[in-house]
Amino acid sequence: MDDSKRDLEKFQQEIDEAQAKVRRVSEGGSSLIKKPANLDVVLVVACGLGVIAAGVHFVGQMTDQHRFALMTGMDGAGIGLVAGFAIGANRKES
Repeated sequence: MDDSKRDLEKFQQEIDEAQAKVRRVSEGGSSLIKKPANLDVVLVVACGLGVIAAGVHFVGQMTDQHRFALMTGMDGAGIGLVAGFAIGANRKES
């Protein structure tokens, strides 16, 4: 009987600790799982957008204005990804 009581108290304590961690994270505290920033993924996506933009250029089924607008948008998105990663990677965590 004593063992089961201790087990229940132990489980309750573990649950309380887990709930406290969840509260800290939901209130803006540090997250429990931190993913390392991965430059490879950002560069692959940026290059992929460049390849898509080049592909659209050679398709030629759009008007010149539409093609230029789409290519410019994709290039801007790629540059934005790389710049966002650089800013986020150099930002100090609080």
